[in-house]
Amino acid sequence: MAKKTETSKISVRAKQTPREFFTSWLLLFAMLVICVIFYIANPRVFSAGSVESMLATASMQGIVALGLMFVMTTGVFDLAAGMKSALAAAIVGSMMAEGFTMGGYILAIALGIAASVAFGVIHGVLTINLKIPGFIAALALRMILQAVVALLTKNTVFYSNDWGEQFKVIGQGSLFGIPYPFLIFVALCVICWFFYERTRTGRHIYATGANQTAAAQVGINTVKIKYISFIVGAILCAIGGILYTSRNFNVCVQQGLDIQMPAMTTVLLGAAFWEPGKYNVPGCFVGALFTVLLTTGTFSIFTGGLWVNALLQGLAFLIALGLISRTMDGGLSKVNFDM
Repeated sequence: MAKKTETSKISVRAKQTPREFFTSWLLLFAMLVICVIFYIANPRVFSAGSVESMLATASMQGIVALGLMFVMTTGVFDLAAGMKSALAAAIVGSMMAEGFTMGGYILAIALGIAASVAFGVIHGVLTINLKIPGFIAALALRMILQAVVALLTKNTVFYSNDWGEQFKVIGQGSLFGIPYPFLIFVALCVICWFFYERTRTGRHIYATGANQTAAAQVGINTVKIKYISFIVGAILCAIGGILYTSRNFNVCVQQGLDIQMPAMTTVLLGAAFWEPGKYNVPGCFVGALFTVLLTTGTFSIFTGGLWVNALLQGLAFLIALGLISRTMDGGLSKVNFDM
């Protein structure tokens, strides 16, 4: 049965029409065009240091986007993902400020991830058991998490001279010029792709998001599947937040807010790539690189301030999804929002 399914996937790809092929790869084509434009305008955008910085930033944003993707695939529009990542980072930062050794660092990371998972489970209880609309539950949870992070960081840009070198290594270290965050991001993408595409649970997550009633009727435990999505999503958000703090060597409430929208943009743009209309791992990978490239290139070329960057990102986002909607029959009908 598995061989038959694999063969059918290959045959579907082989039978793509030119329009379907263009639709599937449009985001990558757009990124390559933007690369050429930015290079002509300012070649320093692609200096070794700039590329390393872009890869690291895209990785931290992309890992949070992977976590967000798990939740959004089941039909829940999660606005608390960024604050879950900030919570884990704040816990690690506050514990490491006590001058912990490497063993304590590992414990701090474990507790940071556990705290994020705990709030992921709470998010599940609110939406699954108490039937609170996902959008409203996420807003309320984000405000609570924002208060917790403010308490842990004393409502400041928190950092400590006692964090030590072990705190920096995963965020600022590199291997042959490739930043550790990017290597971690690639590894997590491979794991998530395998989980989504090659395991029963991954297929059940897609089925639950596509049609929860039909999934339940064929025997899928949709409640269990949703909880798995919340838990895995929280773990990934925590990893992204810890890397973010290690890279920038500080943590604050604004961190969670700053990473939320780029991560969400990454997930939505990802649904316009590879398998348009479906949240997917390759899309998250390319979407993360695309959004960071756009931000970095804009800052290096234009001097109009933050509003120019925000305007161009918004326009690029609308144009990309608009082109996908025009080239697909029915637009992005498979992308669901629990509002």
